[in-house]
Amino acid sequence: MPEHRFCTTCGAAVPGGDATGVLVWGFSTLLGKFLNILLSSVVYSSLAARGRGEKVDALLGIQNGLGSFLVCFGTAFWVGLRLIPWVLLFVIPGIIKAYAWCFALPARMAGDVADAESAIQYSAEMTEGRKLYLFAYFLVLGLAAVALTFSLGMVPVVASLSFGADVRHATTVLVLLVQSLIAAVPLVGTWLAYADAVAPRHPASPAAPSAEDPWGRPYVLPPGR
Repeated sequence: MPEHRFCTTCGAAVPGGDATGVLVWGFSTLLGKFLNILLSSVVYSSLAARGRGEKVDALLGIQNGLGSFLVCFGTAFWVGLRLIPWVLLFVIPGIIKAYAWCFALPARMAGDVADAESAIQYSAEMTEGRKLYLFAYFLVLGLAAVALTFSLGMVPVVASLSFGADVRHATTVLVLLVQSLIAAVPLVGTWLAYADAVAPRHPASPAAPSAEDPWGRPYVLPPGR
């Protein structure tokens, strides 16, 4: 039986000395990252269009997501780049910054800001005084997503031990694709948290209709928008 190593991120089996397995795993991982960004673009652009009162269906959502992909990628890349020195030099402040900037991507995709740097500043404004709440909120979402991801990640391991390498390679690709779709859960959760923060301050935002006021009533967009 071949020796196996296991990916600490997804739980997928990476066979030692098996060049084909390593290539399949590497390709699947890159494909998963690409799909995560594409999914972010599709989810956020669709939710923003829905907030503007536009018709949204699966096909239009994919089209909007493809059209906004570079904006989504550029914003995510810039936020990640800005976080690197904070995380490397100051771990705790880096975590705080990550929460402060967690609304940058939905703000940019909603069209509430014009560029990635403005999205970071806008997110910092929207998260002011809400970081403890966001910590608990994202902790619950994160634990749910990790549990689902890890459970699925064990499928290739079981398949490898039970049926051999061919089945393992096929299930690794399939599982990583499904794990990318699971990312929609925290994406929608982030959008709802952003809507809750932005609606009282900027009710014209496309995210505002996704929020509710303290009495459970949806915020009503101002006329003439």
